[in-house]
Amino acid sequence: MLAMAWLNAGRMLSAFDKTDKFGVVLLLKLAASAAGLHSALMQTSFFVASCTGNLDRVFLDARLPKSDVTRYRRLAVIHAVVCWIATLAHVPIFLVPLFVIENESELNMTMIPFGIHVFVSGFLLVVVKLVMAVQFMVGSFVWYFSHSVN
Repeated sequence: MLAMAWLNAGRMLSAFDKTDKFGVVLLLKLAASAAGLHSALMQTSFFVASCTGNLDRVFLDARLPKSDVTRYRRLAVIHAVVCWIATLAHVPIFLVPLFVIENESELNMTMIPFGIHVFVSGFLLVVVKLVMAVQFMVGSFVWYFSHSVN
C-alpha cells in the first residue's frame, strides 16, 4: 500500500506541463498533487510509527473508561460504514468516464502520465485504463480508510 501511495504521488506530480496556464485546470492539478502527496506522507508516517513501536506505545498509554469503549466502538463501526459508502459512491464516478472515453485526446487527468507525456492506443490503452483503475481504487481506499482507525 505504501509503495502504491508513493507511485500515485509521483504519477500526480507528472501532471504538470510547460504549457499550463493559470486557471481551473492548473488549480485542479495542484489540488490532486497535494492530495497524492498527503496520502503518501500519511501512510509513510503510519508505517514508521508502526515499525518503531511508537504507535503501540500510544495505544497502550491510552486508557479509556469501560463506559466509553462501547460508544467508541459504535462510532468506529459507523465511521467505517460511512467510509465504505463514500468509497462505493466515489469509485463509479471515476471508473465510468474512464472506460467510456474512447478518444485519447479527451483523456482526463486521472490517466496521467498517459495521454499527456506518453501516447498509447488500442489494446495498450485498455491495459493502462485497467491499471489506473486499480491504482485509483487502492488510493481511494487508503484515503478514506486511513481516517477510520479503531
